[in-house]
Amino acid sequence: MFKQLGIKAVYRSDSCNILEDFYLPTLAHSISYDRAVGFFSAASLFSAAQGISALLENGGRMRLVVGGELSLEDMEAIETGYNVKNLGDAFGEMIVKEIDSIVDNLFKKRLEALSLLVASDRLDVKIAYKPIGMYHEKIGILTDREDNKLIFQGSANETRFALLPEYNFESINVFSSWRPELEDHFKPYLDGFERLWEGKTKNVYVAPFPDALRDNLIKISKHARPFFVNEEVELASLPPSIEEDISPKFNTEPVIPKFFKGNPFDLYKHQREALYAWKGNDFRGILELATGAGKTVTAITGAVRTYQATHRLFCIIAVPYQNLADQWIQDLKQFNIHAHKCYGGRSQWHQRFSELVTLFNTGSVSFLCAVVVNRTLSTEVFQRLINDVPGDSMLFIGDECHHHSSSSTFGSLPKHARLRLGLSATPWHHMNLDANTRLTEYYSDSVYQYTLEQALSDKVLTPYKYHVIPVEFTEVETEKYLDVSVQIAQLFSQKNKKDKEEKRLQSLLLQRARIIGSAKNKFVELEQLIQGQGSAAPFSLFYCGDGTVEDEVTGEENRQIEQLSELLYKNGWRTSRFTSYEPNWTRSQLLNHFRIGVIDSLVAIRCLDEGIDVPACRTAYILASSTNPRQQVQRRGRILRKAHGKNFAEIYDFIVKLPNPSEETNKYERSLLKKELTRVAEFASLAINSGEVIDSLMPILEEYDLSYLLA
Repeated sequence: MFKQLGIKAVYRSDSCNILEDFYLPTLAHSISYDRAVGFFSAASLFSAAQGISALLENGGRMRLVVGGELSLEDMEAIETGYNVKNLGDAFGEMIVKEIDSIVDNLFKKRLEALSLLVASDRLDVKIAYKPIGMYHEKIGILTDREDNKLIFQGSANETRFALLPEYNFESINVFSSWRPELEDHFKPYLDGFERLWEGKTKNVYVAPFPDALRDNLIKISKHARPFFVNEEVELASLPPSIEEDISPKFNTEPVIPKFFKGNPFDLYKHQREALYAWKGNDFRGILELATGAGKTVTAITGAVRTYQATHRLFCIIAVPYQNLADQWIQDLKQFNIHAHKCYGGRSQWHQRFSELVTLFNTGSVSFLCAVVVNRTLSTEVFQRLINDVPGDSMLFIGDECHHHSSSSTFGSLPKHARLRLGLSATPWHHMNLDANTRLTEYYSDSVYQYTLEQALSDKVLTPYKYHVIPVEFTEVETEKYLDVSVQIAQLFSQKNKKDKEEKRLQSLLLQRARIIGSAKNKFVELEQLIQGQGSAAPFSLFYCGDGTVEDEVTGEENRQIEQLSELLYKNGWRTSRFTSYEPNWTRSQLLNHFRIGVIDSLVAIRCLDEGIDVPACRTAYILASSTNPRQQVQRRGRILRKAHGKNFAEIYDFIVKLPNPSEETNKYERSLLKKELTRVAEFASLAINSGEVIDSLMPILEEYDLSYLLA
């Protein structure tokens, strides 16, 4: 709800993204939206419909008042008894003509969203006329399900140029109804809008929804499809396509922005040091920056500065996943870099990219940037195109570059690229030395390290509280765990194991990990925990395993992620799964819904382990975790990114132990706890409540002589 969104008092378009920072998050929680936009124009309608995709998805309703202008003849007609509705109908026909003249894609999609609201009887429109001058008030009133209200008032450019970002400036003041000290500021707007809607405002004539406009919108709705939040965000970031003579000039040269995502832009000290280290190593090397410490921005800044020094650069950015590629595309736009997407199917990128490569090679363009997923990078068609690009002008950036250490991907890295930059919080494999050798062979060594401890100390990341939830196996799980552990111990003791035995060992290790990850009592403890917290906590991530859990009623084995989703739904949480089974466009939409609060939580297995940017996340529940240090570092960093209104994060970690261990099973219990507590020690060491965590676990540690782990 509104109280949990961290609403600011003032939003200005020169220092923040008002659509993403205000309209979308608030409308996603609104059940009603009252809006007055001043004199009607296509631009005023465009302004009133900001964030309308979120209201449409949320099932909210809207009342809209737009201003009309009265001529002297109109005033005389009203005074002699002419029906104001007739004026409204004539004005509605004029509105329809202006709407039909606009070809901007974002305007069209917002108009379709308004049409769907009209068709479902969730939008009503009235026209306000003043006898002298024109009605020009600009206010908005949002109401959530708890009857909290946000009242905003401010100015926006409502001329035809408002559809162009470079011409438009908006500033709004926001008042929260739950703050009684602000009542003198917002109550006049609340009362004033109701009087206006009822036609009781002095010297203002109010006409009902014009028939021509209603009919036109219903006609549009018949061919409209739902307008999703991620579409509005994407379209709003693109240059609009209205009249050619006022379109913004397209500048292909990258620049260092004055603002980045609403804040004044400047690199942190560690980012500047990292770039100096890369430059000092002849523009090669790996930047080992903690998750959330800004490696993307660091790399883009390095690319821009390299271009500014050389005046010619072909930049390739390779990433493991499409969602991560989409994030790069958006961040690059902040630097005036309109990167070419090399993913999503060959037909969508190959022809245009081939043309761009030719333009670069012939000197027609001096800067080109492509974002490619690793799968496309490895294709013959992509390799053939980049092999034609001069290596002296090529910068290859590998995000999550540890993926490039595999023997299959390593062969696809452009060996002729003179400039190479690897990015990863965890570049080194904890067991595969050959993979590490391949990584340094291509990128060179790690030239700069910036740890999570440093990032927390420098306040680059959000501090966190860490809570450990001990969970006991059931009798059945205990039996399975011990049986598998005995088999593992027997195989480990064998020397010169054959391939068959190695495969059997790996299978048993995976089986044991799944037993730990899907321990049934984790759900019991989790349900008690979330019920004790009261209402659903927004911006929460749940990490679970890929194993199964037995259903108490049917006795059937269900995937843990399904059981977890059902448990959360039963307790009133709005949640969605975020796994490899969901298509890329669905995952992109889910991230947007999560970020603006349409859903409270995401349930994931591994898809959120690395790369995906979810700074809004405030709480993580770890129900399953591997012993891989890379996963542990990435997961913790995932929720520590800074966000407005986020003072600290919380991590709940569920660790498993055997019930009533005997002398016979003591060594297995100790081994199990040692694996679990190695992660706990790492997480607890940097938590702001580390002493509390250690004290709570000390009795268990002393019982098994493991207190040194948290010393």
